[in-house]
Amino acid sequence: MNSPAHAHLAEAGLRRTLASETLLNLFMARPGHYLCHRQAAEALRDEGVAVHRVTLYRLLHRLVAAGLLNDQISEDRITRFAWLTRPERRCESHFECRRCHNLYQPEAPDAALNRLLEQLASDPAWQAHQTDQISLTLRGLCARCQEARTC
Repeated sequence: MNSPAHAHLAEAGLRRTLASETLLNLFMARPGHYLCHRQAAEALRDEGVAVHRVTLYRLLHRLVAAGLLNDQISEDRITRFAWLTRPERRCESHFECRRCHNLYQPEAPDAALNRLLEQLASDPAWQAHQTDQISLTLRGLCARCQEARTC
């Protein structure tokens, strides 16, 4: 079993099991595409890998702790996970659909957006705090839900 995920799991010091490799490969195949726990379980089942729901929760959170996946809690209070091509980025921006709650991550944030977020973080009102991550979430209807919307 020597998949693209194999080296990432080894570098992170995580066990390289069929479930962990299959799961990370699923996320790596669609960078920036967020899946909730249920969607990840369904994707694993589609690949013929059965994982207990608690085991999957633990695995997803281990991958986040190792820096291999990003997690976001959306407005519906469900945590979603994604492989980001550059997960070490300090400035994140997302679009969350209010209807389907899918999260969309732009491939690379615009330089102007990064400057704005850095400026906000360096505002004197926040100087007493140590910022290690900046996140901006835009909410509305995604293109798919707009098309499905009746007038």
